[in-house]
Amino acid sequence: MEIISYFTIKPIILLFEILFIVFGRIYGTNIVVLLVCITSGILFSPLFYAANSRLNDSFPKKAKLSERIREASYPLLFFIIHLVIFMATVSFVLSVNIIAETSFGPIADLSLPDGLIKSESFSINILPFFFLTLSVLSIAVNKAKSPAHRIYSATLYVVLTILLYFSPAGVNLFWISYACINLITTLLVPILSKAMMNNSTIGIANKLSKSNVTLGLLKAETGRNYANNFSKKKNIRKPDCFLFTTGIVYLIILTGIFIPTNIMKVSAAEFVEVLDVKNPLHYIFYSFAYALGSFGIWFITYYYLARNHIRILFDRLVWIVSVMAFINLILAGSYLGEISPGLFYYEFREFDYIRIIIDTVLSVIIGILVYILIEKKKDFMRILVIAELVIIIISSTLNCIRINNVYKGLDYLTNEKGSEDIIHLNKNAKNVVVLIMDRALGSEVPYIFNEKPELKNQFDGFIYYPNTISFGGYTNTGIPSVYGGYEYTPDKINERINETLEEKHNEALKVMPVLFDENGYDVTVCDPAYAGYNWIPDLSIYNEYKTIRTYNTDGKFNNYASNDFISQAELLKRDFFVHSLMKIAPFNWQLLLYNEGLYCNPNLYISQGNSIYQSKGYDYDFLNAYLVLTNLHRITSISESDKKCFLLFYNATPHMPCLLQEPDYIPQNVVDNREYHQNDSKRFSVNGKVLPMGTSMELKSYCENDCYNNTRIILVSDHGRDVHFSDTIGDSKVECEFFMPVLLVKDFNAHGFTTSDELMTNADVITLATAGLIDNPTNPFTGTPINSDAKNTEKITVFYSDKCNLEDNHGNTFVPGKWFTVHDNPYNIENWNYIGEY
Repeated sequence: MEIISYFTIKPIILLFEILFIVFGRIYGTNIVVLLVCITSGILFSPLFYAANSRLNDSFPKKAKLSERIREASYPLLFFIIHLVIFMATVSFVLSVNIIAETSFGPIADLSLPDGLIKSESFSINILPFFFLTLSVLSIAVNKAKSPAHRIYSATLYVVLTILLYFSPAGVNLFWISYACINLITTLLVPILSKAMMNNSTIGIANKLSKSNVTLGLLKAETGRNYANNFSKKKNIRKPDCFLFTTGIVYLIILTGIFIPTNIMKVSAAEFVEVLDVKNPLHYIFYSFAYALGSFGIWFITYYYLARNHIRILFDRLVWIVSVMAFINLILAGSYLGEISPGLFYYEFREFDYIRIIIDTVLSVIIGILVYILIEKKKDFMRILVIAELVIIIISSTLNCIRINNVYKGLDYLTNEKGSEDIIHLNKNAKNVVVLIMDRALGSEVPYIFNEKPELKNQFDGFIYYPNTISFGGYTNTGIPSVYGGYEYTPDKINERINETLEEKHNEALKVMPVLFDENGYDVTVCDPAYAGYNWIPDLSIYNEYKTIRTYNTDGKFNNYASNDFISQAELLKRDFFVHSLMKIAPFNWQLLLYNEGLYCNPNLYISQGNSIYQSKGYDYDFLNAYLVLTNLHRITSISESDKKCFLLFYNATPHMPCLLQEPDYIPQNVVDNREYHQNDSKRFSVNGKVLPMGTSMELKSYCENDCYNNTRIILVSDHGRDVHFSDTIGDSKVECEFFMPVLLVKDFNAHGFTTSDELMTNADVITLATAGLIDNPTNPFTGTPINSDAKNTEKITVFYSDKCNLEDNHGNTFVPGKWFTVHDNPYNIENWNYIGEY
């Protein structure tokens, strides 16, 4: 039953939701509901009118049995259309939380029956009778209807009235709006038809018959008219069902399969729910169902009911729209920026006026060209149509194959252990904990401590190293050296040209765990980044080491989220299709449909005062990692054993920027930090250096920083991010902030919070972790001594490439990118040098 709703009801609900959000940017909820009812009533009125017109064909005075059978579909379709739209209106009103308790004049709650007449013992709903009155009037004034048609329509409206009597007032408003529009249409159509008739050839003949023109002239004129009409009948234009059908199929595949799979194929594993492992292609099934319902079921229904002259219009319009949609998609490209698995752009960039004008002009020109081709070169257009369909079908199929192959490679997820009793720490032994916090920004630490001085007590014993360098600007280039040390910097990895990047990466992930395991430690590894060169780590790379315990924790604690939490998996069923609509829409509409990443979902909506300090809805990528941190107590066991413990723990909380509720910085469904920011702006200034907070991206990046502190602990990140705190390096257009990760270290029995200006890199982690615990440590795979001597050269070489996905980097060496050197203080842009791109 659910899948049927995606074909029928849900596309209509989606229309209501989009209208609700569009009007909600201007008006209050009660007015918005009324505007949605009126607008949707106008949009559906041509469909109702066409169905009504065809219904009259079903009740001829004289007709053969075969004709009646052929026309019998119209009454059934007339009934189904009304029933489906009724169910859609009910579902919409009851599903939108903000409509509950919204009043409209004397109506107290639009989500309940109106109850306009009430006493202590009973109440009577009035709105359904308004609908019935208007509907009966429209039947009475339409003289074109046959008696059977009138009886059928009246019966249907009575049934609808009964259903409406027990329905919410908001539903009644829609049907009253429709009844008003229907009545107005019924009154206007005869007048317009009569006006057109008066200007027609027949009208002229009628006027001539009343004049003193001779009967002979009239007969001659009538004869000429007959000849003309006969000539026109020989050249009557007929609908081209082939063009219409192929156009509809093209739109269905484009929005339902091609665009969603184009996003998903880049990193298909990110769309796999670790708590409920399913093929990510199941999202495509839902987006396809939405597309089939929207462009297939409903458009074809209208086409089936329409008269020939309207069908001809649709034949041309569908391909004009299709081509314009593809132009919008191509011109937009990746301009909107990097997108998350939740279909959220990390920093959505609005289109400038030049781009909007270019898109509009080009779309209009090509639309006109398509129309001309259909009119003048129909055979050629048919060839183009077939070619377009073949291309998009092949492209979509290849995308699906690629996604399915990625999913097949994730079969190891079904063999993972549970997420309890993961972290082992002992009171009577020295423990080492390395926390790798992806993309945590080292430069923001002073501002965080400036805002919350109490953190210095929580970070008692820590040394903050602000002058820390990362060797890569993104995870796949920056993190190998965090795990394995200086043998795994990008330049050293590229020197080993006879081994794959996957082999060298997996080796780096194993250096510390194997080293500590061989030296008698109880070793635990959690979420080793890109293990097996997969987005979801493949823990089997540690299988040969039986005493090393491994776990994937990311996303495993979402059942501990707030009660108002809606899973990302549920949202994506809908949002993939809305995202497709956004991508094919004209540029000036895309921002509206994107709706700050909420995709016109009324239940994730702030009605007034949107700003960079506000947000609505959870960031699911953030929660997947954040909830692991907040549930560490559930998975940690502390004993009094003398067994030494080593924990290597990766977490991506800082990598997923989202607004948190201040001052406690916690995720909420509704975040509003306006008052807090207005009253406390000094926290963004330390020693005269002001942290930029002019965009939502900068604020979101600042919101995230937290750690768990027990024994020797190393808190480090693999890279930074361009949050406009630093300058670009030469003419490279790359900010040095990309290479400035966080590094905080607490040693045994250390106290106080201090800052060190020593030049460090995140490849120092393994040296810091083993210091004083393992004598003369060596890499268990290469035999090379482990130390930090490599950073004592004159300059440190770092690497940047925006080809940061594993799908782009899976050969033996990293794809070409930009190389830099740095020495001494990394905050001084003069200490950076752009070498070049290779």
